[in-house]
Amino acid sequence: MLYAPVVNPIIKSDVRLDDSDLHKMVAKDMVLTGMLIDDPEITQSIDAMGEHLCITFNKDKSISKASARHIRSREEFEQLLAYLPQLIRTTAEEILRGNIEVAPYRFRDRNACTFCSYRSICSFDPELGQGDRYREIADNAQTAMEEIAQMVCGEVKSDG
Repeated sequence: MLYAPVVNPIIKSDVRLDDSDLHKMVAKDMVLTGMLIDDPEITQSIDAMGEHLCITFNKDKSISKASARHIRSREEFEQLLAYLPQLIRTTAEEILRGNIEVAPYRFRDRNACTFCSYRSICSFDPELGQGDRYREIADNAQTAMEEIAQMVCGEVKSDG
């Protein structure tokens, strides 16, 4: 599950770049990020796309230590797939109950307000002290996957 950046990179350089150097600089800004399944056959088949991926490979074709944070087990992907319908159902139920609270996410130094078309008319402003708060997104993918596993396993146990 990889995410492609929706950007048109602007490359700044003090010197004229040849096509090869320009391509490398653009590719650096267009890296696909996200998660890959821990399956050597799959990762080897995408090795040719190496310069466009968030992972790098060692000379022996194994995944580099720095890239390990992007690799997830089949079980983790199955848990994620089980969690998404729960999240959609919960969100829909909250909307049907009338809960349309403005609660944008914040991840590190970014937040949803940056990209929102309704920013100019929105009443959300945490600096006014009216109770507006961002929903903080954890900066640790492993912690997030553990929370998802607990939610999925909890629902499976309560349904059975």
